Amino acid sequence: MEEKILSPPPNVEAGDRSRPMNSDAPAGPAPVKTLPPNLIQEEYTSQSNASTVAEKVPRIVEEGNNVKVTPLNLLTKEPAWIDCPFCKRTSKTQCTTTGSNMQTVAGVLLCLFCICLACIPCMCGWCETTTIFCSSCGNKIATIPEDGQIQVVPAPQ
Repeated sequence: MEEKILSPPPNVEAGDRSRPMNSDAPAGPAPVKTLPPNLIQEEYTSQSNASTVAEKVPRIVEEGNNVKVTPLNLLTKEPAWIDCPFCKRTSKTQCTTTGSNMQTVAGVLLCLFCICLACIPCMCGWCETTTIFCSSCGNKIATIPEDGQIQVVPAPQ
């Protein structure tokens, strides 16, 4: 008769003894048959409890004008909120820029090298003066000359 050679199944290595050889034995702990009664707790809320919590939350009350204003000596070429010294209102500034004669001279000199370079002084804002106005009353608030030092117009007394 032929002798049968027994070998372990292909997914189990010969030295692996972690799994029991008996396939009828359970692989892990037994499943729980019933749940303990205190496992799930219900949350009881009442209307009176909800109202007391709402009363304890602080309320946010808006007071007047909450716009952050910029001091006049810190104004830039960008529009900003200010307290206008002329009309005494909080308003946004309007800015206009005008080129000086130096901007024209620089454009002519660059044109001598190449005609395409003539527009660079205007496009880059060389030698421009910025004038800042109040959007409410239209009065001139400040001037930023080409050197960059802001000059605030004195307020009327």
